[in-house]
Amino acid sequence: MDDPGSSSPQPPPAPSGSEIECLTLQLSALTDVLESVDDNPRLIDASLDDVHTIAALLAKTVKRLVSDSDFFRNNPNRDIYDMFEHARSDENDTYEIYADDLERYQQRQHRDLTVADSDSDKFAVVQRRRTYIAILFELHSQIAYFVDSLKE
Repeated sequence: MDDPGSSSPQPPPAPSGSEIECLTLQLSALTDVLESVDDNPRLIDASLDDVHTIAALLAKTVKRLVSDSDFFRNNPNRDIYDMFEHARSDENDTYEIYADDLERYQQRQHRDLTVADSDSDKFAVVQRRRTYIAILFELHSQIAYFVDSLKE
């Protein structure tokens, strides 16, 4: 029987090809969304919760892959993960603000608002939408970069 103190701990395994393939497939769902909203940004309003769910699932998969692997042994990978984490946090925060503004706008549409109030509400939603879509593009970019780093 081996002495437990004499064996060195084994590093976690690198993510398998199937795990990377799964992440790539999930990323393609976000790619499809971004291609659609790039042509018609208003489309995201109707599927905002679904888009956020895709982003959250991607983030969860990345975090699982990082925690289950030897990813941080290579120091530059820490920077890759930190950039991803920043993009993930931005997506989550911006989603909450955009979702609140969109809901408020939809509720207020049925009220008798002045043109100025209606335009103000509309402008806020458009600005939040633009910001959210830009952040989704950044998140997509960071996850694609992460996938590429796993393949190396």
